[in-house]
Amino acid sequence: MQLLASEPVSIGKILDISIRLYKASFNKLVGLILLMAAIYVSQSLMTERLIGDPSADGSQAHALMLARLPMAMGYLLVSSLVFFVIQLAIIYRIDNIVQQREDSFIDALQFGCKKFPAMLWAVILYTLAIMGGTILFVVPGIALTLSMMLYIYFIVVDSLSAYASLKASHNLVWGHWWRTLSVYMAPGVIAMVVYFALVALLAFLGSNDNMTAKILTSVISDLALAIFIPYFFVLGYVQFHDLKLRKSGGDLALRLAK
Repeated sequence: MQLLASEPVSIGKILDISIRLYKASFNKLVGLILLMAAIYVSQSLMTERLIGDPSADGSQAHALMLARLPMAMGYLLVSSLVFFVIQLAIIYRIDNIVQQREDSFIDALQFGCKKFPAMLWAVILYTLAIMGGTILFVVPGIALTLSMMLYIYFIVVDSLSAYASLKASHNLVWGHWWRTLSVYMAPGVIAMVVYFALVALLAFLGSNDNMTAKILTSVISDLALAIFIPYFFVLGYVQFHDLKLRKSGGDLALRLAK
């Protein structure tokens, strides 16, 4: 079954394809989604532990927070690095589903570990580029945030290096910047509204200072976040494919045919 279009398509069609691809990929992404959710939950619990009991004495609470800070920051750093591996593994499995290649959960994690150095350097360069653009004129920072955000697909699909992937993403998106923004905007707004509505509801239900209720609220909201995020990796993959068709002349061929 062909999951991607063979020619450039409309934004509505991209969203439709992304939903169908996410459904087709979900069974293979469940393990990675649960791993992502576990990281989110553990980070939330670590943050809660760092903040401590708000009813405690001020100076005592402050001293306790400072004592816990190195461990908490260390854990947040390590878990964030693990999250890079999970992102790579997710896109690897999506690409294998589209290309009809067999893989396993372990294969995906091994691939993520293999590509981790390129991913780490790309994130560092991406962050520096955005910070530099924002400090200089703000607008370049915003433009680069979107134009270089598809770098991970070049790392996974085309095996490019960190710098080459960022440059390739910028060249791919530039000229289709507003179109790419439009692709992400509608599902992004919907996901934000649904997520924050869920968080508000759970916060209301668990507002009785019951620790069990607070933990359950955190687990459910973090699980929802872990389910939403892989969809946007799928959406990015579909947009990546569509832009490649446009850059390769597929868009011109389609317009000439009409």
